[in-house]
Amino acid sequence: MKLEKMKTRIQKQISLIEKNWNLSSNQTVSIDSEPSSNSAIEYRIKGYQKVSYVHSPMKVPLENVPSFASLMNSCRTLSILKEKMEYTLNESDRPLAWRVLLYYLPKQEEFREQILAQKRKEYRVCKAEVKKVLSSGLDKTLAETVRVIDHDVDRTFPSSPLFRRPEVQKIMRNVLLVISQRHPATGYGQGMNDLLAPFVFVFHNETIEADDLEADLFFCFWQFLTLFLNHFMNGFKGVDEAIEVIEKGMRQFCPRLAFHFETEGINIRQFAFRMVYCLLVREFPLSLSPVLIDFYLLDTTSEMLPFLTLALLIRFSSLFLDLKYDKLIVSLQSLPLYQWSETDLRSLLEEAKFMREASNTQKELVFAKSERN
Repeated sequence: MKLEKMKTRIQKQISLIEKNWNLSSNQTVSIDSEPSSNSAIEYRIKGYQKVSYVHSPMKVPLENVPSFASLMNSCRTLSILKEKMEYTLNESDRPLAWRVLLYYLPKQEEFREQILAQKRKEYRVCKAEVKKVLSSGLDKTLAETVRVIDHDVDRTFPSSPLFRRPEVQKIMRNVLLVISQRHPATGYGQGMNDLLAPFVFVFHNETIEADDLEADLFFCFWQFLTLFLNHFMNGFKGVDEAIEVIEKGMRQFCPRLAFHFETEGINIRQFAFRMVYCLLVREFPLSLSPVLIDFYLLDTTSEMLPFLTLALLIRFSSLFLDLKYDKLIVSLQSLPLYQWSETDLRSLLEEAKFMREASNTQKELVFAKSERN
């Protein structure tokens, strides 16, 4: 009985996907049927259901997004607020929304000014302490940290005029140095400069003092990193776990691509490590990086990253399947995303959400079978 209910639920999900994806008559989604030979993604649930569909780029209309401020006042908790935002923020709402979602500012407007003053004062004290350490002479470890941060900041989004400005590079350097000294358990890891970039991109137009901007960036960015601490600690345990999800998902949703990688001697970790470690920020144009951060901040499950990565790889499966090892490696390291729009990225999110739901349903079905036996 439980299996029948699950099957009914899956069929409803498929009907919704079929409607949203505007599949033609020869691009069917079905249960209890063999996947068509040209399916770009194949979804199997061990012996119970077999679902397949041909990828058709979905265009998700960017409808009127509700105001973050208005929803914030009507929601008791941030969890409820996140669900109502549905992974979407207005561009004009981001500076405030990110500060609130990262617990830097409270929901209550009357307390914000006082808290901002306290936090910014705290940052100035931390920064002065770090400067004192730097001026007293560098040991080898600290000197290497400073050198790496300088090098990474200089190469952050090199084609963007914003990140070529000396005052912006100085702010980034200070924030990353203070993080490396204030949080020695994680320290500075190469790639953090890329993760800081979307915050600089969103916050830099605000009319506030440079020191205040640094303080806001420091606290918001560090709080954001805490969402992914396992990526930067414990031997990259979080990255390894995400890559494992990607590997399993590829075998489940696109076995042909998984087989092609194996045949060509491609270990998914070779290219997926950078993708996951940098939260896909390096893969997309700078203009889309804030949309990615929106996804992570509004994700109530903390499971979106590996499925976004998986959906991205499967999106380009037709390209990868035509390439041999050398060209395949090059292509995986430089995906053709420079012309993507926010609509394209949001369509990828819908695919990732479907895969995540399907993956979780598979686990439920396997559990139900074991319970029945």
